[in-house]
Amino acid sequence: MTFTSALKLPIHDNRMSSSRILLVSHRFVPHYTAGTELYTAALAQGWLERGHSVTIFTGDPHATAPRREVWGGVQIHVQPWGLLGSGSAVDTFLAGFFNPRVEQAFEALCAEFKPDVIHVLQLLGLSPRLLHLGKRSGAKIILTLMDFWFVCSNTWLFRWNQQVCSGPEWGYHCAGCALQRLGVKPQPLLMAMAAPLFWLRTQWLKRVLQEPHQIVAPSRLCQTLIKQLSQTLQTIILLPLALSAPALQPSTSPSGNSSVRFVYLGSLIPPKGVHVVIEAFNRLGPTTAQLHIYGDSRANPTYFEQLRRIAHHPQIEFHDVLPHAEVGQVLAAADLLLMPSLWYETYALVVDDAWRAGVPVLVSNHTAVAERVEVGKNGWLAPPGDVEAWAQRMRELVASLPSRSRRQTPYLSPTVFSDHLNSLAKIYFSPNPSSKVLME
Repeated sequence: MTFTSALKLPIHDNRMSSSRILLVSHRFVPHYTAGTELYTAALAQGWLERGHSVTIFTGDPHATAPRREVWGGVQIHVQPWGLLGSGSAVDTFLAGFFNPRVEQAFEALCAEFKPDVIHVLQLLGLSPRLLHLGKRSGAKIILTLMDFWFVCSNTWLFRWNQQVCSGPEWGYHCAGCALQRLGVKPQPLLMAMAAPLFWLRTQWLKRVLQEPHQIVAPSRLCQTLIKQLSQTLQTIILLPLALSAPALQPSTSPSGNSSVRFVYLGSLIPPKGVHVVIEAFNRLGPTTAQLHIYGDSRANPTYFEQLRRIAHHPQIEFHDVLPHAEVGQVLAAADLLLMPSLWYETYALVVDDAWRAGVPVLVSNHTAVAERVEVGKNGWLAPPGDVEAWAQRMRELVASLPSRSRRQTPYLSPTVFSDHLNSLAKIYFSPNPSSKVLME
């Protein structure tokens, strides 16, 4: 499966003319290194290299005051999360309606920087009104849907009862998720009482989604779900994500021995389903295979302790979260990347990292990642949450991976990020592109 652009409009040669591009994200590197932050950083560096002026407006849930930073030659304008700037769960939720403090700072930046294009990646903790204010400044507004925040205040479409969510509807289950986040057991009466607030949020953000000039989704699944749940009349362009990381050469001896090395790289939170692969690996019994789990234990300490308790197999090892610069080294020693997500995902850039290193993946078959998997070639699929099915697939791969896992060439072209910028340039600089960027 390859990604190609079906936009027929000419590429704006951004090497011959410089534009001012303002990127907006809820958080940014180096303090935060999840997919949205890494993608925002890659865009900033990519546009700089093509001769554009770039500034970033972002948030920090732990900040207590606005600040300015410089990263890679780019000015970073940082705002504390939340309506009151506290970064608390309630404060952050309320900022999903409006946030005068952040809006005023954003308007001042637009007046100072005078952006030609404002590319919004995530507004969590900031304000959805930034889309309108940016549009009012005269800039072209591009919104990339990095997750499901516009239809889910938790961003995941994954309910408090550990079930995939079918959408906000009247806000009843949204209230259950909010209560759980506040440490209160979800109960029907409390959920019914809080539901109208979440219904109002849904209606408000449906209106907000009419503001961008172009909306971009990184996967068909994301495109379809947002279209259905938001009922937006906007065209949503399909454009897979990409990072600027260099191609990584696969190792012929990944771990110094013949044992199969399974690796998980990502957040240690329930929607990621890490407990599923731990329980599945426990069922392998005596084996030389290894399971290495990399992630931040502080993201959800309760869940991390649960993972440690259920990890009975002696070949399971936990490691701290990795800087992105070190991901390639870990993948060079891996035989298979595991992605047991219980939520849908919208893209998963770590899979691109694995394929760039020539490492296949085993992923949940309901995720957006499954769209890109060619079974038996660059990966395999398993049903989400089914421990026995994951255990069986891992047993099969323990027997077969040593002869399959080492590829002479990566699964992903090293030019994928340059191609991505070319497609994005058409969206940025061409007037009202009507064709979609498709996956073929």
